[in-house]
Amino acid sequence: MTKPADLVRWAVDGVDADASNISVPSSGAKDVGYAFEEIPTSGNFNYFLNRNHRWFQYLSAGAFEGASSFDDALAIAGDLSVNAATILTGDLTLGPIVVVPDFVFTAVNATDTMTSVAHGRATGDGPFQAVNSGGALPAGLLPATNYWIISLTADTFKLASSLALAMLGTPVGISTDGTGTQSLVDTVSTHAAASCAISANLSVANAATIAGNLTVSGSYGTISATTVTAGTVNATSSLKHGTMSAIVSSFGYRPKTGATTLDLDANGNWTSWGAAPNDVIRANLPLRGGDRLISITWIVYKAGSAAPITMELISEPDDPLIGTLTVIDTFSDTSSSSFVTSNTTRTLNLTLSDIGYGLRVTSTTAGHVFIRGQISFNRP
Repeated sequence: MTKPADLVRWAVDGVDADASNISVPSSGAKDVGYAFEEIPTSGNFNYFLNRNHRWFQYLSAGAFEGASSFDDALAIAGDLSVNAATILTGDLTLGPIVVVPDFVFTAVNATDTMTSVAHGRATGDGPFQAVNSGGALPAGLLPATNYWIISLTADTFKLASSLALAMLGTPVGISTDGTGTQSLVDTVSTHAAASCAISANLSVANAATIAGNLTVSGSYGTISATTVTAGTVNATSSLKHGTMSAIVSSFGYRPKTGATTLDLDANGNWTSWGAAPNDVIRANLPLRGGDRLISITWIVYKAGSAAPITMELISEPDDPLIGTLTVIDTFSDTSSSSFVTSNTTRTLNLTLSDIGYGLRVTSTTAGHVFIRGQISFNRP
């Protein structure tokens, strides 16, 4: 079905104002309509046709005002702009957004490059198919074959034989420039690589699932969440928690049998761990006041015994000569086998205030010889 080029126009003057000969039917007449063989007045007749014209204008303009709903699918071939303080109270499903089809290009086989001024395409857009009129396609491009865009500049691009190769920047090679007029046309599955572009803020009150990549750009791009239970966030520049940088740092300690100078016992005296039960080792942690400690992960090599190992997160006093150590948190490695590596994470989410921190480790049995680990923390 083809949309008419003009609208039905009735009782509208040259400046798009309603004509004067329009009479609105009474409420009672609207309820019952005209009786059989009753003739409506010219004003009423003009009212009906004028209202039809105004509705045709409204629907043709495509700018809906007030609350509007659609009982079935709504297909939009061009751009969709939404400007509202509150957009949704329910679910919004965004499928592929169809790319503007059919644009002419020229090819340079020496560089496998195509030119189309202001082509508007992004890397990964597609699939497109190459067509020719009045000549031949560049050698290397086949008719009725899908290609994806590798965008180079606003006016130039290359073509790839798959979406994956487009994202890798691997183009199709061409050996001639082609003759006649070359065009790229869309297919039923053509869509933009970035299916939804949001130029302002996006707020999601509940869960949001993204099957592909989520890119947050700009000087102040932000991803906020109350709780993240799984997944990975990759940052190409600084990754921050609020105004704090996210840092992962390793720590380690290897006591030696008979060592007497590298370990600190519960009373603050240097001792060794391994020759007797209940000795203590300590690993210094690169933490300071103001840091937010997210988690500690540790690995313990237990030798000759299945006894558990107790760990304490401790803070140091400003003056270690007169102050005392403070135990902030206590947790245990309860691996039950000898010579088993235990890889355990303790989630803490603590905001720290003292000058220095460490991990103190004790065991009721001698012989455990190695500990190392990793901490994750935020720093202002």
